[in-house]
Amino acid sequence: MARDERAQDLRDHLTTLRRRIWVVVPVVIALPLLVFVLSKSTTKQYEASATLQVESRGVDPTLLQGQPRDPGLDDQELAATARVVQTLSAARSVARRVEPPGDPEQLRDRIAVEADPEANFLTITAKSVDPERAAEVANTYAQVLRLSRTNDAVARIRRATTELEATLAGMPEEDRNGRRQLSQQIQRLRALAATQGGNITVLERALPPDDASSPKPVRDTLVAVPIALLLGLGLVLLLERLNRRLRDVEELRELTPLPLLAVVPPSAFPGRTARGDEDLEAFRMLRTSLMYVNVDDPPQDVVITSAGAGEGKTTVSVGLAHVAALADKRVVLVDADLRRPRVRERFGLDPGPGLEDVLTGDVSLDDALHEIPGTHGMLHVLASSAVGHPSELVASEAMRRLLRELTERFDLVIVDTPPVLAVSDAVPLFEQCSATVLVVRMGATHREAARRALEMVAQARGRVAGIAATDVKITDSYGAYGRYHYAERTAGTRRPVPALQSTRSRRSER
Repeated sequence: MARDERAQDLRDHLTTLRRRIWVVVPVVIALPLLVFVLSKSTTKQYEASATLQVESRGVDPTLLQGQPRDPGLDDQELAATARVVQTLSAARSVARRVEPPGDPEQLRDRIAVEADPEANFLTITAKSVDPERAAEVANTYAQVLRLSRTNDAVARIRRATTELEATLAGMPEEDRNGRRQLSQQIQRLRALAATQGGNITVLERALPPDDASSPKPVRDTLVAVPIALLLGLGLVLLLERLNRRLRDVEELRELTPLPLLAVVPPSAFPGRTARGDEDLEAFRMLRTSLMYVNVDDPPQDVVITSAGAGEGKTTVSVGLAHVAALADKRVVLVDADLRRPRVRERFGLDPGPGLEDVLTGDVSLDDALHEIPGTHGMLHVLASSAVGHPSELVASEAMRRLLRELTERFDLVIVDTPPVLAVSDAVPLFEQCSATVLVVRMGATHREAARRALEMVAQARGRVAGIAATDVKITDSYGAYGRYHYAERTAGTRRPVPALQSTRSRRSER
């Protein structure tokens, strides 16, 4: 089971990536291209390195006290020598020696030193737009460091020599042995001072580099490719989190296990260019799908609702009523939206009595029903007008009696309701009717809204027969519809949709 879930998650991620590929591809192309152009236009920088070996300073004043000589260079002394390279004093010395003279602060900013304590190596690296200049600066730094270290050692030796000479001058003439030893030490120190300069050895002089250290357009571009890919994937995830609208029927499959009853193309909406049979075919699918929700006893009264306004519930109600009437079914379409009724306008009916008048007892049902011309008496409409307190009318006992009477007189009762998340008018009808169809509009309905609408129908003890998706592009609607149902039949992993309660039993309850 866990393996199936992982496979399903992978398929979902791939579906999301395929849907958002228009985000990833431009980023993967544009970012490396931009990096290449910027890298190509950047001024070339060259690096040259000189390698030095640092030895002990060669003198330790503690020798004068008879203590053992330090056997070699310690890490602290090597680190202190490396820090000398990065001082402004060293940069000033280098600036005076190079041609043309440089700016000490710029030289210091463009120099780097790396210490290797195991081998007592120092590597001085200089950077410049001129390869010759980079080598010159690195070698000059090595020279300045060697000279600085030599001068420091000589100064220390001279201080020690001066102290010994002062001590010797104060010793009594009778202490010949002591004076002789001090004289020998003084001679040794003077000899040592004369030989200073060999404690730093330049192992490798800096040479002008043939190739620039930066920029490297090809390398930078190759590095930018995976970064661009990650950035593109990150944008996809961000867009998925920010944009919660349902985009296609595949997202419906991810949202709910309920069947997709029909897909309605944009041309079916009022004001669009109609496509005749292609539009009717979408509603024929809905009619056929409703028949097979419960084969033995298909629903006789159906509520058409949506999460929000403008999602196409009235379009679906009118379309379903038409195709059902064409199939020789006696159909009545009830406009139960008493806030913003649209059915009368869709059929071009004149103002007159409607649902609200029947519920209040002002007119009879027969006086309020409109027979639609050209349907041979198979399609009737119970229109309505906007009234005050619509929820009380729809939830009344009169509405229950009216629905019972309509189901006895007609083969199919279609009830168009207000959006379920906007107002509560439609809630009582979910339990009273044997099936509910939720209409969602691609690119408009939010996932959370559709999920909440389904929850509200379930809380009202309604039976959701399935989903009708509207505004689905005709180029892929039927293919997607077929793939969806094929996947439902073959996957075997989705929860079965509970069969609707029989129409007869639900009418008996009412």
